[in-house]
Amino acid sequence: MLPACITVAGSDCSGGAGIQADLKVFSAHSVYGMNAVTAITSQNTVGVNGVFPVPPAVVKKQIEACLTDIECNVLKTGMLFTKEILDVLIDVINNFHIKHVIADPLISTKKGMLLVKPEYVKVFVTKFIPLTELITPNLSEALILLKQLTGETIGVHNASDVELIAKKLVAAGCKSVLIKCNNLWFDDDLKCTSNKDSAVWFVYVYGDAKTSKIIPKKWLAARSAHGTGCTLASAIAANRANGLSLYDAALNAAAYVQAALEKSFQLGHGANSLDHVFAMSHISSMNISFVSYLRHHPSVISHWNVVMTHPFVNQLKEDKLPLNLFQMYLIQKYQMLMSNARSTGQLAFSSSSLTAIEYSAKIIQEIKDNSTSYLDLCERFQLSKSQVTDTALSAPCQAYAEFLIDVSQQYGLLGVEVALLPSILTVSEVCKSIKVTDDFKFRDWVDHYQQYPNFIHPAAITEHLEEQVSRLLPQQSSKLIGVLSESLDHLRSMLDYCLKHPFSP
Repeated sequence: MLPACITVAGSDCSGGAGIQADLKVFSAHSVYGMNAVTAITSQNTVGVNGVFPVPPAVVKKQIEACLTDIECNVLKTGMLFTKEILDVLIDVINNFHIKHVIADPLISTKKGMLLVKPEYVKVFVTKFIPLTELITPNLSEALILLKQLTGETIGVHNASDVELIAKKLVAAGCKSVLIKCNNLWFDDDLKCTSNKDSAVWFVYVYGDAKTSKIIPKKWLAARSAHGTGCTLASAIAANRANGLSLYDAALNAAAYVQAALEKSFQLGHGANSLDHVFAMSHISSMNISFVSYLRHHPSVISHWNVVMTHPFVNQLKEDKLPLNLFQMYLIQKYQMLMSNARSTGQLAFSSSSLTAIEYSAKIIQEIKDNSTSYLDLCERFQLSKSQVTDTALSAPCQAYAEFLIDVSQQYGLLGVEVALLPSILTVSEVCKSIKVTDDFKFRDWVDHYQQYPNFIHPAAITEHLEEQVSRLLPQQSSKLIGVLSESLDHLRSMLDYCLKHPFSP
């Protein structure tokens, strides 16, 4: 069953912004989208030439019709337009106890022109912001909100100044913020520049009670698109509906907008139109790697993040994982690697394709070449070779082995290679995220994967996947995305097992 999300925003007849953009984003992220219209606009890629507010009582009835029927804990707001509609929304959020409210303020243009009346801003700051989990103001809106909350004015000369604004907004009562620096260009040193030719970065700044982060994205000089603010906020909401942490939801949403912007196209006579469903399109024309496409696909992200934020992984990274749990992981990992080798071997045996046989042999050879070093690694963690190789196959590893056989029969070599990606890439990502110190007790494990990268990142797999992109049909890509998601679920099950079954000699 899909998670649900509701957007409360204006309608854009041209389809690039407002509820139309939000619903496209929800669908692209495998989220069931609902909407309540606050205003009907007459607009296109050139501009807005008419706004017709919906009566507040009608807005309320729309929201209540959705929320009394369908379970929904995530609400995204866009243009609310009047204080009366804002008051209605505040009541509805309180009445239905909505947990996750993502708000695109839409109180001013990026150049600072106020779009709402002063009394709206006052209610927005005093009554609505406390109900939100995250607001996504452009820089001008962030400065207006800061002035309203604290009376302060801050000049912006670099990304660090924007980070300071984010920190002050959080200190003044915002739970978290993601500031869009729409009207600024940044050079290589993340300093503001008035020269477009020297612009390198577009900057987002995230802030909450615990941290603040500058998130730079490549400046796309030829890519000014309609509806990027709506798309960002709705992508964050969709990611929250899919179970991502707030920061990961914001980070992935920024990456999603960047990719949609890179794929934007000139449809009308004004700004570009975003490709909201780029991840559902044929990927052979994308200027990104196939592996990256799979790794960051909206349907995969939630599965990926469950693994990357698993309690086992967190304890490992924090150096708080008991040794006997890590020992069990080393044994389970070896079993999964042997299943990888066996499944590719069976595929080669049953295949009539010399290419499939050749690549299967390369994968097996890379695993074999490094298995000795892996067993040596296990010895450094007080595991003998026989304890690793002779341990009976656990239920999760047995299920994983059967899954690989099923994938090989249904999808052939390409399916098996995609199924192997989680065991390849997750270890690599975890190792890169660990700050290794001299007393980090799993340092030998990190060093091992830095010394033998092919054991976790076989070139044979990634090279062959990239070669196959041009031959894939959209429906084939969709099936492979499903394979990757299921493989990640098997990896999560293995980590669950390790937490519950400490190794005992």
